[in-house]
Amino acid sequence: MKRLIWVFLIMMTSLSLQAQLTRTMHQVFEIDSVGMVKIDLWPQNDNYQWEVEVWPSRHIMVETNIGLTNANEAILDFLTEEKRYELKMERGQDLITLLNELEELTPIGTKKGDINETIRLIIYMPEFLEKQDDTSWKRIERKQENDNK
Repeated sequence: MKRLIWVFLIMMTSLSLQAQLTRTMHQVFEIDSVGMVKIDLWPQNDNYQWEVEVWPSRHIMVETNIGLTNANEAILDFLTEEKRYELKMERGQDLITLLNELEELTPIGTKKGDINETIRLIIYMPEFLEKQDDTSWKRIERKQENDNK
């Protein structure tokens, strides 16, 4: 009888644990011959973080890793369709700015309670851009080879 009670308790505990729903998305941005790239994203916190890595390409690629708890696939699909996790690129004269598609990250709630959300971005910056500060990247000047004749 004690075994049966323990099995029942373990089953009930495992049913109450909720797995995290995850998705990874990618976006690619062409930057042509722009001289400067600025990153102007939502403020970082425990649930929203981003980092920059250099890679050998002529494009910027953003990998977005999303994790939701207390949600289902339909909710994640809806949030994705509403462009919650997308970035956009604004072009200036010699400047590109990466921004979030939405102006702010609002909490998500359902009848069953709040949805816990974690968003991690990795921004892959082309190797011909050099870090100026945490949010600015500048094109590396190519040294002109002069012929000494």
